[in-house]
Amino acid sequence: AGSILTGMSAGLVPLASPECGFDPEDVLPLKDCSVQGLGRTLNEFAEQSPAWREERSMRAMQTAAARYSQQAYTEALRGALSALVR
Repeated sequence: AGSILTGMSAGLVPLASPECGFDPEDVLPLKDCSVQGLGRTLNEFAEQSPAWREERSMRAMQTAAARYSQQAYTEALRGALSALVR
């Protein structure tokens, strides 16, 4: 997961299997992790418009910062601990 987040932080659109645990909205899901399945997913990505790929790149950077950053983790942990203390 760390390498996926590093790539997302740089604007790379992640391809990941559902087993990685990412929200399907945050990655391009690999339905089939075989070489052929990877090829199909990469071809689907390449067939998208440049504007679509740019939007997904921006979304990857924003998602990495908003949902998976150290600050987001700290805030989620603080919220969970506060709920326990109440």
